[in-house]
Amino acid sequence: MFGGGDSVRRNPASFAEISYNSKTCYGYRSVNDDGDHEFYYVRYRLLPVDWDGEDSGFPDQWDREHSWFQNPYEDETRGRNYLKDEYRDRVAAGPVEYRLQIQPRLRPEGDRDPQWVASEYE
Repeated sequence: MFGGGDSVRRNPASFAEISYNSKTCYGYRSVNDDGDHEFYYVRYRLLPVDWDGEDSGFPDQWDREHSWFQNPYEDETRGRNYLKDEYRDRVAAGPVEYRLQIQPRLRPEGDRDPQWVASEYE
C-alpha cells in the first residue's frame, strides 16, 4: 500500500539486521546443457543468515507516509554514521554472513523486454 514507504528504515540497530531486495527486475542469460541461451527476469533478496523475518528499524506510520523525509529526529544522540561505524566494528570482529536468494522467471518468447527491466542481457 505504501510502496517506497515500506522500504524505509528508521534507526535500525545494524545494517546486518536488515533484509535487502531488488525493486527492479534484471535481465539474466544462462546457457543450458544443450548450449542454448535461456533468458530470465531475476529479482534478488539478501538476508542476514540468522534473520528472524523482521527488519530492525521498521518505520512507524508517519515515516511510511513521509518516506522522503530522512533526517534524524531532533533528539537523536547517535552520530550520523553510527550504522557505518557499527558495521565496520562487526566486520572487524569476524565475518558477517548473508543468504542470497534469487527469483528467476523465464522471459516469454518473442516478447521484448518491458521498460521496467533494469539491464539488457549480456
